[in-house]
Amino acid sequence: MHTTFNRNLLVSALSKINKVIKGNEINPMFNGVLVETMEDGNTQLSMSDGDNFCRATIPCMTKTQGSVVVNSKLFFNLCKAIESDEIIFEISEKTHNVSIKGGKGKYKLSIIGSKDAFLGEPKFDGTKTIHILPKEFSESISKVIFAVSNQAHQYSITGVLFDFDEDKLNLVGTDAHRLGVATIKINNILGKYSMVVPAKLLSNIPALLEDIEVSSITTSDSFVKFVLGNIEIYGKLLENKFPEYRRVIPQTTCSFQVPKVELIKSVERAMLFLSQVVRSIHIVGNNNALEVSCSNGQVGESNDSISIKDGIEIPIDAHITSDLLVEILKHIDGDSVIIRYNENEAKSIIINDSKNTSYMYLMTLISRR
Repeated sequence: MHTTFNRNLLVSALSKINKVIKGNEINPMFNGVLVETMEDGNTQLSMSDGDNFCRATIPCMTKTQGSVVVNSKLFFNLCKAIESDEIIFEISEKTHNVSIKGGKGKYKLSIIGSKDAFLGEPKFDGTKTIHILPKEFSESISKVIFAVSNQAHQYSITGVLFDFDEDKLNLVGTDAHRLGVATIKINNILGKYSMVVPAKLLSNIPALLEDIEVSSITTSDSFVKFVLGNIEIYGKLLENKFPEYRRVIPQTTCSFQVPKVELIKSVERAMLFLSQVVRSIHIVGNNNALEVSCSNGQVGESNDSISIKDGIEIPIDAHITSDLLVEILKHIDGDSVIIRYNENEAKSIIINDSKNTSYMYLMTLISRR
């Protein structure tokens, strides 16, 4: 095998697949990248961790074809450090290693396996593909993935629900204390269909969606396939059933609008007085003001008042988890947020961007009077 790469294309591809597949200390092959030249003049760079598989395809100039597995992080870091426009990659049959040349340097990488020993692309029988705008897809993932549970005992909600419904796709993340829903308009050929994609896999996809024009989703019973420009990702779906999220979203009858930054700063000032154990603050909305307060017998108390321009018709008096509220507010793009609630429902509130209705958050209350 003897091939020449454009250094920038090679480094970019290796960076992307290393973000998706983190490696595995148990099996050395899971730390490897399969470098394989193809008959069409491209090279495929593939990685797998047993559950997920990622492949990048880049052009190259090949003299002789072949394939080999080398340590992915070492290969990436070396290519990134080489100061040359081109990198020559060659297998040495005599010394059983890979020779890499770039600029004035010559380097050798040990071969850690062959294509036959590499755990390659999973068996995938998906036939229906949804095309989706990369920017909308990236923004929607970012809006909900922070709300996903990272607790192993909450296995069914350690991923993001992809809920295909008529002409839209709802992405849903929850940790049982808060819930985020982001909606994307699509040409839905799947009908009513849902799947849960692990957050671990999905978390790196927004970075891969930058500066590409085409992205798509193909589904099967056990796996999902994402095509993001020259990157293909196969991910194993979570098997447990996702909670019926629509049932917990209340039909709200009351609302008021509040400046986002002012609310964040008021809550953060109150948080200075909280202990590491008790993280709740008190919010009282009435007439033309929203009061944000907390009290800690050991250090003191905090009281802030935010003017509400259009007033609050139906009062609200509740305790809420401060950290979760701030994190939600920081994921909202607009200058102000709309807080919605039900006059007779004491369990949760809904938080919306005042200018963008494509995403929303639900947050459970600690208590409400």
